Amino acid sequence: MASWTSRLLGAPRGPYAEPAAEDLVEDAPAAAIGYNLQLIRGVPQNPLFDRQQFEDIIDHFRTRADDAFVCTYVKAGTTWCQQIVTLLLNGGEQGAKSYGETVPWLEALCAPPATPLASREAPGFADVKAVDAWAGPRFFKTHATVADLPRGQAPVKVIAVARNPKDTVVSLYHHASNKPEFGFKGTFDEFLRVFLAGNAENGSWFSHVNDWHCASRASDKVMWLTYEGMISNHAGAVRQIASFLQLHVSEEAIQKTVANSTIASMRSNKKANIGLNHLRKGGVGGWRDTFTVAQSEWFDRVYARKMASSGLVFDFGEGLVM
Repeated sequence: MASWTSRLLGAPRGPYAEPAAEDLVEDAPAAAIGYNLQLIRGVPQNPLFDRQQFEDIIDHFRTRADDAFVCTYVKAGTTWCQQIVTLLLNGGEQGAKSYGETVPWLEALCAPPATPLASREAPGFADVKAVDAWAGPRFFKTHATVADLPRGQAPVKVIAVARNPKDTVVSLYHHASNKPEFGFKGTFDEFLRVFLAGNAENGSWFSHVNDWHCASRASDKVMWLTYEGMISNHAGAVRQIASFLQLHVSEEAIQKTVANSTIASMRSNKKANIGLNHLRKGGVGGWRDTFTVAQSEWFDRVYARKMASSGLVFDFGEGLVM
């Protein structure tokens, strides 16, 4: 019997085949700029993962019908969405557990216990067996592509969140610079070239985002949100998430969830902030403080080529939507 993700991949949907852009973007390997990653099933991943365990989760993790995943490309509002889910489960309050304990990063449990990744991203879980024993409903974080989401038989729910790629790449640049496992000490220009070549952590932003958008149109098990839309209507996004997860909460709990999931509130909450500059800035349009005019114009040409047939547009701040 086919797994639910393979059935999803085979469902009718608008196709996205990432257009070539060799005339605009040269190949830029991460290793060439001292950016530590490993390739797993064609996707650059965190260097701390144990490859065999990572692939075992993709192929053999036992999903349940009441499982739900928060899924994003790296640095696209993942922690924010995890915190929202955590708060909704506790009537708008933090409760006894951190967002990482409530909505752990499943794949982080593939990292050896001696490394900091699992304790940082899935505290309270020793390994995947501990997750198997967890009474449901279960909520997870993942950065998986559609193809690499765990392939258990039970059709899980997925909250897919996407962020405009200029703010994403700036945030990912700081992420790579601040998390010790990546070892990256290079410039933003170097990093931007790796990102546009599809060689940064999580691979091609264009493929990841467009494939999940296609999946959301093919299945009511996948809800599509944008980071910018969540910012413009924070309470509305909280209501959408609660409804999608079938969490019956009061309006008071919605408002508490909004108040306790602002960037300021999360920064001051030790259960919502792991440090390491993880909650850096947030917002829309901050990329303008990092990109040069030449970098922005080049990026726009690549973006226009790769997104031409996608049917997607993003808010880049200050009225720029493309």
